[in-house]
Amino acid sequence: MVFFVCEDCNETLKRLKVAQHLCRCSCSAITCVDCGATFHDDSYLQHATCMSEAERYEGNLYKAPKKKTAQDAWAELVQAACADRRDAPPAAAKLLPRLQGFENIPRNQKKFCNWVKNSLNLRGGDAAAVDAL
Repeated sequence: MVFFVCEDCNETLKRLKVAQHLCRCSCSAITCVDCGATFHDDSYLQHATCMSEAERYEGNLYKAPKKKTAQDAWAELVQAACADRRDAPPAAAKLLPRLQGFENIPRNQKKFCNWVKNSLNLRGGDAAAVDAL
């Protein structure tokens, strides 16, 4: 999970709460807590992953994992599908941009459907669009 700090009011924010904060605060920039990179406007949206705590504190001694986990591969696949939504059905195309901010997307179909309904707050007729995803 990536955290940011507002440059003006020094409030610490999760990535998903930054947009709300930018509406309330007139901050000029936000900074990533882990890597120290400063972002202006909406450029923070591309900063989905950052260095791990082990990489940060171990410095030159850190050895990166050689293999991606299945969850990481699945998250990358979902992010790619969200970015390229030309082939998606119209009902699913409007939901895909909302999925981009999440990293903990379940791989199992039943759990995925329940997660989408709860995380995207879909009720009633919108719940039918989950099947299109």
